[in-house]
Amino acid sequence: MTDMLTRPQPESVEQAAVTAEHPLAGLLRAAARRGLPPVDPTIAVCPAPPGPCAAAVALGGLSVVAADVPREWVCEHTPTGPGAAVAPHLVEALAIRLGVPTPPVHVLLAARKPPQAGPRAALWPGGRVRPEWAACRTDVVAYTDADGGVIAIGRGPGGRWDLSVELDGADRPWLRASTVVQGRELLEAARTVAPGDLFASVPAYDATSVRTYLCGGFRVIGAEALFLTRPAPLHGSPDTSPPGPSPR
Repeated sequence: MTDMLTRPQPESVEQAAVTAEHPLAGLLRAAARRGLPPVDPTIAVCPAPPGPCAAAVALGGLSVVAADVPREWVCEHTPTGPGAAVAPHLVEALAIRLGVPTPPVHVLLAARKPPQAGPRAALWPGGRVRPEWAACRTDVVAYTDADGGVIAIGRGPGGRWDLSVELDGADRPWLRASTVVQGRELLEAARTVAPGDLFASVPAYDATSVRTYLCGGFRVIGAEALFLTRPAPLHGSPDTSPPGPSPR
C-alpha cells in the first residue's frame, strides 16, 4: 500500500494532487474513454473532492479513497486485494470516521457524449429530482419527457456530470418491459443534452436498472460509495429547471 502511495504514475492520484484539478477528475475522464487503470492491490488516498461528498472508488484495478482522513488511518483499515476501497469493512469504518451514515456501494457506469445529436425523446425543462440524489450533486438541472420521465444532470465527485433517471408510475417502474424501453430512450436523450461525458451510480442489487443503462450506451467502469459530508443546499423546490430554452 505504501509503495502505491509514493511512486509516480502517469496521470496518477499523487501527481494530480499537486495540480488544480482534483485527482479523481483525470481518473474518471480516462475511465469514461476506456482508459481504466491497471490492476493494483494497493490503495491511493487523496483529499475529498470539492462538493458535498467524500468518495471511495474502485476504478478498474485501482482503489481510491478521496476523503479528508489521514493516510495512515486508511492504511490501518483497508483490506488487501483489488477493490479494497469499497470493501464493506472500510466503507463502514470510513462512515464512522466521517460521522455520516454508512452509504451503499453502487455500480459506477459511464457513457461518452455522442459526437452528433441523433433522434431522441422530446424533452421539456424542469422536473422533480430526488432530494437524496440532488444532495450529493451541485448545478443540478432537470428535463421531463411526454410520459412523465425525468432526467436530472448535476456535478458529482471530481467534477463529473452525473445522471439520474426517474420514470413516472409504480414504485419499481423499471421492471415493466414498456418502461425499460422508455428508460433507454431517456438515457440516450440524456447523453445528447449533457455538457459532456455522463456518469451514473446505480445500486448494485438493481440488475434491471443496470441492464437498462447498458442498453442506453453506458458501460460499467467500477464501483463507489459516496459519503455525504457537506450536503448541497436545495434552493426552494427540488423541481429544477435548466437555464435557457427547451432542448427539444
